[in-house]
Amino acid sequence: MKGKNFEDMACDWLSKNVYIIIKRNHRCKTGEIDIIAKKGDKFIAFEIKGNYTNFYGIPRERINNQKIERIRKCFLEYAISNSIDIDSLQIDAIAIYKDKIEHIPNISW
Repeated sequence: MKGKNFEDMACDWLSKNVYIIIKRNHRCKTGEIDIIAKKGDKFIAFEIKGNYTNFYGIPRERINNQKIERIRKCFLEYAISNSIDIDSLQIDAIAIYKDKIEHIPNISW
């Protein structure tokens, strides 16, 4: 299964859990944010990792500090260019293993 399919699964889960999807696959010079969503007064950047085997490791284990820092920089750039208060930013992850979805809140900010 390709990354887009896992992102689609994550978007479905987010929508069912009252998140508003703002943007998918936001690119900037430092990297990419898989999904930007809003819930309440928070803007949340989501990193999506998924797979159906553990050949490449469990999805949540593939989210490292270097990746989180690239997302932070990209999200900060997005917030500034869209006049979003930095205090309303949060970075979460969604790990999908087989068909189980795990939401990992507040991995950074």
